Amino acid sequence: MDLAQHAAVLWRFRAVVAGGVVLGTLLAVLAAYQLPSLSPRGAETWTSESSLLVTQSGFPEGRTLAGVPETGTGEVGGAGGNDGGSFADPDRLSALASLYAQLATGDRVRRQLPGSPKPAQIQALPVEGNASTQLPVIKLTTTAGSGPAARELNQQTVKALQNVLTSEQSRNAIPAEQRIHIDKINAPAAPVMTSGRSHTASILAFLLCALGAVALAHLLAALRDGREDTQALDGVVVPWTVAENGARIDQDPVEAQEPMAAHAPEPARSSWLSSRYRAR
Repeated sequence: MDLAQHAAVLWRFRAVVAGGVVLGTLLAVLAAYQLPSLSPRGAETWTSESSLLVTQSGFPEGRTLAGVPETGTGEVGGAGGNDGGSFADPDRLSALASLYAQLATGDRVRRQLPGSPKPAQIQALPVEGNASTQLPVIKLTTTAGSGPAARELNQQTVKALQNVLTSEQSRNAIPAEQRIHIDKINAPAAPVMTSGRSHTASILAFLLCALGAVALAHLLAALRDGREDTQALDGVVVPWTVAENGARIDQDPVEAQEPMAAHAPEPARSSWLSSRYRAR
């Protein structure tokens, strides 16, 4: 079927095609919005990220010696600096970053968060440095259905993690100079939408209705053309003859009309013969 014939069929049954398009549009709208409020269906996904530093008091990251703090008199050890305490090994802080990343996504932290977020909404990973070395840094990513909710969840997760750590340190009577702190390197960033609402159902509903209307138009055209051909053949009389053995032989209507027309009497001759017969 060429394009012109296809367009002719669609125009011939334009009411059917228009009905399919209208029905597809209505179903597409219903698939995308809820009635009667017309609120969008589906959900968006927003994320917010922050960076946390696992450290201790006395700013060990700024000192040349990692084992013990420097005193205020320039001597190593003593009563100055970090109250005579020892600084943690940087490798231990990096190991603790991996541990606290698991703690941030655990049940103890999520129980303190409002709204009971799902485990998949909170992701915490330790940050790797160069040459496969690990830094005492945690990258915290939170996910929610809106931008403000994702950012708020990130802030609440950081606070809950700090509360769990402080509570355990106080319960075990760890001195203040020996406690690990979780500080913010970067506050929760501006939320970013990672996935929007899906319109697949709306597109499928419209396409199915539109294609169904086109197929129905072609089906109706085929049925109507077939019925017209049948009605045209019903008025044709097929003549037949009898062979010498008594069998019936059908003849083509076009071929049969030619010999019949050749042997048909002329109107004037037929009338003269009729009148002469009646005179006798």
